[in-house]
Amino acid sequence: MLSLQAKSEGRTTAPHHRGYGNVRFVGGQYEPSSIHSYGAKRSNMAKVKSLEDLKVERTTVKRLFLRLTNHIMRTDMDISVEELEENFKRLTVGGSKGMEANEELEVTYNAADAKGALSDQQKTDIKKKEKE
Repeated sequence: MLSLQAKSEGRTTAPHHRGYGNVRFVGGQYEPSSIHSYGAKRSNMAKVKSLEDLKVERTTVKRLFLRLTNHIMRTDMDISVEELEENFKRLTVGGSKGMEANEELEVTYNAADAKGALSDQQKTDIKKKEKE
């Protein structure tokens, strides 16, 4: 944020802070400056993932979901109602992440299939995973 001295001097940007780029004071509010958009560039680069990366991500999400499910099933009689409710909230979030990973992988597979980049084995794998 800008100091009072910086405002009185007419400066409109604050120093770089924790990877979010510069911040400017506009209309009484602080907004990110478009001058240094390192964070935005980094987030855009993170969106581009290969099929293999998406498969690994999906597998990781499924593994975490199954671990949490097994933990809840083993300890459901030994924990309080509040802890059980918290575990079910975490389970719901984990299930949502799993669905998102499935959808992202499906979209990427469909895009690759439209280009003719998928082999018959990969197409068979997709149909098998859709049934899960």
